Amino acid sequence: MKTKFLYIIIFIGLKNYAQNNGLFKELNKAQLLRLEHRSDWEKRDSVDNHFISVIKKTLTKPETCNQLPSDSLSYILTNRLQKAVIGRTLVYAFMNNVVVTSKKNLKTFSIDHLGGGSYHTYSSYLQFKNSNDQCLFIPLEKTQENESSGFYRIEHINHFYFLFGFGTYGGGKQHFTLRIFKEKNGQLIESKESYPNHTSLFLECNRSQQINLTFDSSTKIFSYNKYEQDLETGFYKRDYKVVKLQFKAGKLSEI
Repeated sequence: MKTKFLYIIIFIGLKNYAQNNGLFKELNKAQLLRLEHRSDWEKRDSVDNHFISVIKKTLTKPETCNQLPSDSLSYILTNRLQKAVIGRTLVYAFMNNVVVTSKKNLKTFSIDHLGGGSYHTYSSYLQFKNSNDQCLFIPLEKTQENESSGFYRIEHINHFYFLFGFGTYGGGKQHFTLRIFKEKNGQLIESKESYPNHTSLFLECNRSQQINLTFDSSTKIFSYNKYEQDLETGFYKRDYKVVKLQFKAGKLSEI
């Protein structure tokens, strides 16, 4: 009897896995269509709308909260950019893939709008399993300072999630961002009071430079290179200082 029950559990698990993998396969196909029609201005809108409907259908399924896309999917890049620090690596990864990053109960799905040229804009979708085991689908609200950031890394401290983002507005510059979220009353909300100036971090430099945004889990310290802008040229000077922020009592503070 126990053996039969075990077989039933395994069968149900494999069935759910196949169904969920089918959803991710459909998402992979929808991304391929976006890439194939990136220069087809007549079809782009319909292709993009199709992609949005597919990602919404996929991420609103509670079953997919517990599963990641298979590594065999060619246009979905899952948890392979956490150690990336070079802008060129990130910009090309976002141009060709749905970039998926996960940590604990949170997953981010980020895409490049594929507008062409050196100016890039991104959309990100969050999937979060709250403490009540509810699966939440959250199209991430954009803000002025990070509207063109795709997310490539997540760190987790207590009930806080730290989202590392990358983007470029062109003009020979690139930027990295850091946003902080937490669960409150079953919802995932941005913890604006956790920022040093109540504003998410927006860290810009020339494309030839590196922000080197890193995190030390043992000390809970985030660090990055801060460059001074040359007002005459509009670019950033060569020299920089290393800024360190420690997360303590729910707030990032410079040390």
